[in-house]
Amino acid sequence: MLNIRNKMSGFKYCDIVRLVIVTSCILGATSVGSISPKSEAQSVVADIPWDGALVGPSFDTGPESVVVSVGSTAYLACRVRQLGDRKVSWIRKRDLHILTFGQVTYTNDARFSVIKSATGDLWTLRIRSVQLRDAGLYECQVSSEPKISKAVRLKVVVSQAYIHGSPEMYIRSGSDISLSCVAKDMPEPPSHFTWYKGLQILSTGGNDGHQLFQQNSHLQQQQQHQMNANKQTSFFGKSSIMTSLSGRKVTIETSQHGLENLLLIRNAVAADSGNYTCIPAGAEPASIVVHVLNGEHPAAMQHGHGGISRTQPGARFQHYVLLATLLLSLHRYLSWNRQLR
Repeated sequence: MLNIRNKMSGFKYCDIVRLVIVTSCILGATSVGSISPKSEAQSVVADIPWDGALVGPSFDTGPESVVVSVGSTAYLACRVRQLGDRKVSWIRKRDLHILTFGQVTYTNDARFSVIKSATGDLWTLRIRSVQLRDAGLYECQVSSEPKISKAVRLKVVVSQAYIHGSPEMYIRSGSDISLSCVAKDMPEPPSHFTWYKGLQILSTGGNDGHQLFQQNSHLQQQQQHQMNANKQTSFFGKSSIMTSLSGRKVTIETSQHGLENLLLIRNAVAADSGNYTCIPAGAEPASIVVHVLNGEHPAAMQHGHGGISRTQPGARFQHYVLLATLLLSLHRYLSWNRQLR
């Protein structure tokens, strides 16, 4: 009985060993055979170009701060990649007002609008005639889950025009009137300068020298025909435009950097006297009063190009008072010195 049990135990042990060996071989063969299809599928997937569609929308790099002048137009850009069918909105942070959603505007302020690029990935908030109150944070949001947003700060500056020699200029008849207008504290060159004499517009000249509007009706057609012929490169800078004032030639030039504009009237006459105003686009105006003198000379000092710098009306009186004071002090000193002797 014991021998039978030992044989049975040995038989089971051998069978178990054989079963294990056979099973291992079968499993090994199966696993080897399955490697090829799997690796082949992986290589096919790897060869398919991946466009990142599963990543979701994201913002492209862009300016986080925009500086503009009062009265100009501000453009706040927001570029979104992988937008899909999601919507882009612009929100004003100070009052959480939704300005735009998609291409729809949600404000009664007609200065606000959104510009969508042809590719659909660039959404630009446009603010016309910017005011100081428009300064602050604006947020571009995407209606994804979770929502993503990007803030852009708008800075608004007050630019001021400045005319060299203002507020008054005295020149002799026959010399040149040369008025240089500078746009100060502007983040970028103005699109154009406008010159007035009194209430009459002399010209509105663009920085490229291509725009000119003349209110002298009898000369307007002639000026339009001659505008291109008269435009030339000048010593002053970028461009030169010639217009007319009461039948007289007026040259308007723009500097190379676009921040300075020159008004030039040669061989000035008394009729050229008056108040001249320069208004750079997006800046506060500046004015100067020009006096063209026919032989008469105020109390002044002469300097180059026939110009005369004016002495203030009270300056001569102040000189007399100072001289009298010095003489009186000297007289008192001498009297006191005699008494000591």
